[in-house]
Amino acid sequence: MFGKTEILYQGSDMAQFNQIRAALEQAGIRYDWDVNDRLARWAFPGRGTIRSCMGSAGAGSGQPKEYRIRVKTGDFDKAQWIIRRL
Repeated sequence: MFGKTEILYQGSDMAQFNQIRAALEQAGIRYDWDVNDRLARWAFPGRGTIRSCMGSAGAGSGQPKEYRIRVKTGDFDKAQWIIRRL
């Protein structure tokens, strides 16, 4: 997605993430999304991921992934109205 965007949702709840995406699709609002997996980041070149090097000790077992949905600035108010009704 090109142009100015606003973050509509940022959180760790996958069910809510999918519910918002479905509502935006139904309303015809274009969006962009990404997932940040904190344990899957690369630790050092040639060493693997953080989890493979150090394990998951100390990492929250609840939700290691962060979901983010962005919409164009012009669609932001309409998108907010839609997700408030969920």
